[in-house]
Amino acid sequence: MMQAAPAIGFDGTIRGTGDFGEMMGSELVIVTAGFARNPGMSRIELMNSNATVVRSVVRKVAKYAPKAKLMIVTNPVDVMTYISFKETWFTRNQLFGMGNILDTMRFRAYLASELGVSRKDIKALVIA
Repeated sequence: MMQAAPAIGFDGTIRGTGDFGEMMGSELVIVTAGFARNPGMSRIELMNSNATVVRSVVRKVAKYAPKAKLMIVTNPVDVMTYISFKETWFTRNQLFGMGNILDTMRFRAYLASELGVSRKDIKALVIA
């Protein structure tokens, strides 16, 4: 998650928890919950597996952190973001998915780490 920090100009601390109640007052909740795609698994199978997990998690986000921004990272990210929108009814500027920019954020975070500088000071782009 720290690899995503350059995208939003964040240079603070990120804390994870398994207790949904601890997210009260959060400004940003990042959902990474779900299954990885296994060899031979179709995107439809992945979608069906992850939809159940994401529905459960975002309902709890809506309960405990209804004013937070909600970032969906779980794949397939576009579908999981739409499911999250339908489950929470968060506004469009409150809910977003992060997919294709992830490689750029990883690259910037690794560069900052290697150079010993703030992630905010690294400007780079990955084009695939």
